[in-house]
Amino acid sequence: MVGQRRFTVFGVVNALILIAVAISTLYPLLYITAVSVSDTASVTQGEVFLWPHGFNLEAYKDVLFDPKIPRAYLNTIYYTFLGTFINLLFTSVAAYPLSQPQFVGRKFWMLAIVLTMFLQPGIIPNFLIVQKLGLLDSVWALVIPNAIWTFELIILKSFYENMSAQIREAALIDGASEYRILFNIVLPLSKPALASVGLFFFIGHWNSFFSR
Repeated sequence: MVGQRRFTVFGVVNALILIAVAISTLYPLLYITAVSVSDTASVTQGEVFLWPHGFNLEAYKDVLFDPKIPRAYLNTIYYTFLGTFINLLFTSVAAYPLSQPQFVGRKFWMLAIVLTMFLQPGIIPNFLIVQKLGLLDSVWALVIPNAIWTFELIILKSFYENMSAQIREAALIDGASEYRILFNIVLPLSKPALASVGLFFFIGHWNSFFSR
């Protein structure tokens, strides 16, 4: 019959998986909402599950009237936008020479960069670097040490490599420098890739609670 909906095993399994994902996504939101309006005693005793016990708005009062909260949000917005801009600038510039086959030591530098994905320095080396650079107690201590992200660098490098080499050769014949080729030709043509990695940068900075 035309228009009759047919149920398949794949469709049923897919629907069950999506329902499970939806429940696992909504549960934390429902739970934290119930906890936020419940009595403190009920929360500490573990009596709250998905429905509030009692009624208490002290948590919302503390958040809405605490002068530290607006300042904290402004700092987060400032750090996020500044960090995203620094990441886009440094990563896009670093990826350009690595995408050129004639770049001397290209494989060595790529190997050294990729190793940073597996060998994390930790807090103490980062602190020592910030201290030696004189960046303590400044916003630059949060954005300069993480100016280039390895995974996003690889994405931009791969995108640059897929561009037509004739465009760069024509610009070089016309007397354009490498900087002009990068900023006037390569980056404008890389807007889709920059938008994608920029979203990663933005979310990463917004969620970086520990470094704040």
